[in-house]
Amino acid sequence: MTRSPNSPTPVPATTPPEALRHAKGWTLHAEASREMVGVLFGERFEVREPIGAGGMAAVYVCKDRALHGLAAVKVLRDDNADARRRFADEARLLANLRHPHMVQVLAVGETADGAPYMALEYLPGQSLDERLIRRGPLPWREVVELAAQVAGALEALHRVGVIHRDVKPSNIVQIDSAAGRPVVKLIDLGIAKIHDWARVQAGGFTPVPRHKTEVGKVVGTPGFYPPEVALVEADPRFDTYALGVTIYQLCTGVFPTPGEYRPMVEVRPTCKVPPELEALVAAAVAVLPEERVATAEEFQRRLEAIRIAHADDAEPFLFDGCYELIEVLGVGAKAEVYRAYHRDAARYVALKLLSARSKASFEERVRFAREARVLSAVSHPALPKLIDCRTATSRKQPFIAMALAKGKRAGDLHRRSDARAGRLDRGREAARGGAGRAA
Repeated sequence: MTRSPNSPTPVPATTPPEALRHAKGWTLHAEASREMVGVLFGERFEVREPIGAGGMAAVYVCKDRALHGLAAVKVLRDDNADARRRFADEARLLANLRHPHMVQVLAVGETADGAPYMALEYLPGQSLDERLIRRGPLPWREVVELAAQVAGALEALHRVGVIHRDVKPSNIVQIDSAAGRPVVKLIDLGIAKIHDWARVQAGGFTPVPRHKTEVGKVVGTPGFYPPEVALVEADPRFDTYALGVTIYQLCTGVFPTPGEYRPMVEVRPTCKVPPELEALVAAAVAVLPEERVATAEEFQRRLEAIRIAHADDAEPFLFDGCYELIEVLGVGAKAEVYRAYHRDAARYVALKLLSARSKASFEERVRFAREARVLSAVSHPALPKLIDCRTATSRKQPFIAMALAKGKRAGDLHRRSDARAGRLDRGREAARGGAGRAA
């Protein structure tokens, strides 16, 4: 299935969102579907139903016997050596680059007949491509919110020299959020460009070299790659261009014409985008690379400025009447954590909310309440300080507000000469905190 850059109606891309139960344009023969149900991958992932299949891979919703949840298992169908290398690279990238707005990989392995697979977190939701097709263009404020999250994920990739090369609505999945705030995850790094594996991975692994993309060869989805795609090596401007096209399409329902930019408010007057967003998107899709938004970090910063400048009475979303949710710090199966601003206390906090699935479990609610009591009773530098909590088992949305710690996660710190000593020091500190908690 192909796209026409100027088509008035968005057409779904051929690459499937792993989160979707049935992606448009994807089919599986009924007989093959029935045969796969119940198949076990790696003695862990039991097939419940197929999501879909294309020329390169098939994706299944599976029961994760180890974690007692769901997973989306992607099985490579193409036995081409380069396809296998790219498949393995995608899994390693996702394993080494954790970000709240990127899909996470749970495991990798091979099926009984030797086909490689990767198990990804199951994302209950729909791609922005599907949402656009079913419900039409999105409100510009929501587009700004979602695009800022994608820009954050891209900034994390670019920081270690990785270019996604396939940013588009069908590779952005909107998931259910405990806070009611729109949240998305970027998926499918199958054609990502890795400039330097040493920056991505600290374990010393050297992947099998693969052929560089030849000059003149185009990689990506028509309409989303920049004009210079066949002439130069991929750089961050490839992704900022694609994000600009994505915003334009989500706000108007059509693609911008390269070199003949029509303002979004002319294409669709009811979208009512502000001049700052219009200027940002026009710069993102500029024909000349030097005139384009240079980095995902700049893109995210300008989107956040637009959101703040044009907040109305209902925006930004206030949780529990006083917490302004700024950004997602982490999304897991059991909880979500946000950087939030307590308007009454005038301070930033880390706000932890139980996920929809955990809220339905009395046992998880009890564990959550116990966590709050431990944080309240124990004071230690290795543990976050409790600021506020509402954890009654009858409460609609339990939450814990903790002091916002500055710095980076231990897993994000890649040290060289003193790596081992640093890990031991952090481990001792964490152990002391654990001892205090047990006491």
